[in-house]
Amino acid sequence: MSGLIGEWQNYSSRIHERASEMLKEDSSLDGNDALMKACADLKSEFPWEDGKC
Repeated sequence: MSGLIGEWQNYSSRIHERASEMLKEDSSLDGNDALMKACADLKSEFPWEDGKC
């Protein structure tokens, strides 16, 4: 179970990291849009993610 928690923490960290990058790149995005786009971007890195960010 601790492996799953570690993966989830890494996933969460990567989403927020990517969303921050997106907000810097595109000022028209709001925080929620950036988070949703980050989820989509990271699907290949985290294939177990079910799309329910």
